[in-house]
Amino acid sequence: MASRDSDVVVTVTNLAGSQLEIRLAVDDSVQCLRGRVADEWGVLPGQVALFSGQQRLPPKDRASDWGSGPFTALLRLKASMTAVSGSREGGLRCWDLETGLCSMALQEEGASVNCMASDFSAMRLVTGSDDGLLRLWDLESGENLQELRGHSDCVMSVAADFNVMKAVSGSDDGTLIYWDLRESRNRHVIIVIIFSADLETNNLMSVAILAQGGIGRSRFRVRRTSPPRAVEQPLSSVMAAAGDDMEVTLLDYGAGNVQSVLNAIQKLGYTVRFVREPSDITNAKRIVFPGVGAFGACIAALKRLGFFEPLKQYLKDDRPYFGICLGMQTLFEASEETPGVEGLAALPGIVKRFPVPNINWSGVGPMLADPWPLSDPAPRCYFVHSYRVPMPESGFAPWALACSEYGERFVCAVRRGNCVATQFHPEKSGSAGLEVLGRWLKGGGPTGAAAVAPAPSLTVLPPARRIIACLDVRSNDSGDLVVTKGDCYDCRETKEATEGEIRNLGKPVALAERYYQEGADEVTFLNITAFRDLVLADQPMLEVLRSAAERIFVPLTVGGGIRSYVDESGRKNCALEVADAYFRAGADKVSIGSDAVEAAREYYASGKKLTGETAIEMISTKYGRQAVVVSFDPRRVYVADPVSCGHNCVEVGGEGGTPLGPNGERFAWYCCTLKGGREDSDLDVVQLAQAVEALGAGEVLLNCIDRDGQGSGYELELVRQVKAACTLPVIASSGAGCPEHFSIALAPAAEGGGGADAALAAGIFHRSEVPLGVVKAYLKNAGKIPVRF
Repeated sequence: MASRDSDVVVTVTNLAGSQLEIRLAVDDSVQCLRGRVADEWGVLPGQVALFSGQQRLPPKDRASDWGSGPFTALLRLKASMTAVSGSREGGLRCWDLETGLCSMALQEEGASVNCMASDFSAMRLVTGSDDGLLRLWDLESGENLQELRGHSDCVMSVAADFNVMKAVSGSDDGTLIYWDLRESRNRHVIIVIIFSADLETNNLMSVAILAQGGIGRSRFRVRRTSPPRAVEQPLSSVMAAAGDDMEVTLLDYGAGNVQSVLNAIQKLGYTVRFVREPSDITNAKRIVFPGVGAFGACIAALKRLGFFEPLKQYLKDDRPYFGICLGMQTLFEASEETPGVEGLAALPGIVKRFPVPNINWSGVGPMLADPWPLSDPAPRCYFVHSYRVPMPESGFAPWALACSEYGERFVCAVRRGNCVATQFHPEKSGSAGLEVLGRWLKGGGPTGAAAVAPAPSLTVLPPARRIIACLDVRSNDSGDLVVTKGDCYDCRETKEATEGEIRNLGKPVALAERYYQEGADEVTFLNITAFRDLVLADQPMLEVLRSAAERIFVPLTVGGGIRSYVDESGRKNCALEVADAYFRAGADKVSIGSDAVEAAREYYASGKKLTGETAIEMISTKYGRQAVVVSFDPRRVYVADPVSCGHNCVEVGGEGGTPLGPNGERFAWYCCTLKGGREDSDLDVVQLAQAVEALGAGEVLLNCIDRDGQGSGYELELVRQVKAACTLPVIASSGAGCPEHFSIALAPAAEGGGGADAALAAGIFHRSEVPLGVVKAYLKNAGKIPVRF
């Protein structure tokens, strides 16, 4: 059988030496060598060879590397040079298609592996076996994460979507089971469907699904290539799909968090199909493209995957498209971010750089008379970007739908025909953003002259100051994840009845959802559990993040353990892998603590050279600097002489400010600590701020150990010093006790305030001492601070 270089060929050899070749195109996901092929050709152990172009797997002299037992299933992981094979004796192995060597043996023996499904970007694999079990595997560690029990006979087919962690499997007893792969309490089975002889081909069924405490609705279309069979006959091929009229095609090129967009679309009642191959773009009815990261890397990924030209043609044909953030910027001809790289060129112009990353809830001012799918007046929406589309020279262009302000006006939304895109994130802009996305999904935009008529006037609300709810999450002594809060970082109870116990202020997801409903502009999870040393194995914390992302449509930041480390098996895990796991789970930003201090030390020790190997550099390169927050944990050090101490000092003792030192000292510097305040460094906050800005951080979360849990107000001298030392947005943290404290921290430094861009609080929100909504109302009415409602 002739084959193309891109094909994968399986050669089965019988006892007499005759061969049968089965060709798998790269686009094929699963090929099972079972039934007639295996029975008639008498496959022997080690007598299966796999070819990729001219490369044979395994090499002729290492054919036994396939392991014992006939070869029953093969999976080529798309967009990678990796394959997974399964055998009748239960062997399960990963292969490197470039070297021809076995890279990992997941399982040496067991029940026959009949089928498998995987998503290499998620590093997960599901297999179905003769023992009726589905098994979930981690392709990074080789660990068998779960065994899913439900079928009473051989599992013959399986399909999985690892973006939503759901799977569908069919078995020889004629049952189809829909699974929740995230369920951690042995309630994996969501629905069981038994097929009978009167089931018609392509029958569309609506079934109630029981999933994690709620009843949802899901529709399945079952397709067969043969006539309907009775329940006692094998069910060998099953596919689930939603109705096309409610389907959205999501373009994910593997660079960032698309989970939030997926959750938003599903929240609006639509189903999602991911682009897996170029033809998916051509066949799509509507496309959503949530671009994240760098312009050049995005274009390169689109071209590498074969998506660039089909997407360009899709736009040229004026078909429904919604771009988000980088998904809007790529519509233009080029970007200053990566000179020489051409964009999709659907719109004229070059994307320009902001001097400082824009991380704000900002006003959206319609520039066209009919602002569909925006509303008029448009509320504030969430922006997080470092590059922007400049305003047209004339102040108007028929494609410029809306503008916003951050130091200057810039185009924040575009519309040309059926192509719509926004610089802001509708999936993170609360109910207002969901309404924008919902209107576009329903269709019905203006046409003709009405589509390009300019707005009679232009009004843009200024950026709002952000109020952030922070949740310190850790496991208590019983192993449950709880939200806690300490006094000066000590989170053990001191009351006699509960002395020594971890302070429990509530469940993480429930509290986070409450703050979202109360108007929080962002929610931050700080993972202070012992699992932070093994983040990639911290399934409970990752599940908290996934669950929160399904319910909360404002930005989620997560911190704790984002660094490179060696796990118990001796495997080195890169900080970028840890960040990848958090982003895949639903995070929008990651917060780096102690690792940032170490990186700053290395930066100064090397003469301020960038290596590209620090966590900050790696994550900001892939996801953009706006995705990286650095958390400072400084403590106050009083000095009598600010000149001889060798650090950047502030003057204290002013009215309403930081008190004088114990010996009347009038100056202090802020020592940056590591390990949650347990270890001092030789860096002050000015040195750390300037180093992390150079390394690629996008924002500073500024704590203060001396103020933590005291309720006496933020450390204003500290906030002002860091704001003056760098251009990064600064989040004031530690010490809030009343609404006025927020107002003072957010007021301009010239007016006696801290000049912070955002204010964060934890304990006073958890204990309901000051509700979040009360803080916002005070800022608007008494403090005259612009806030989002």
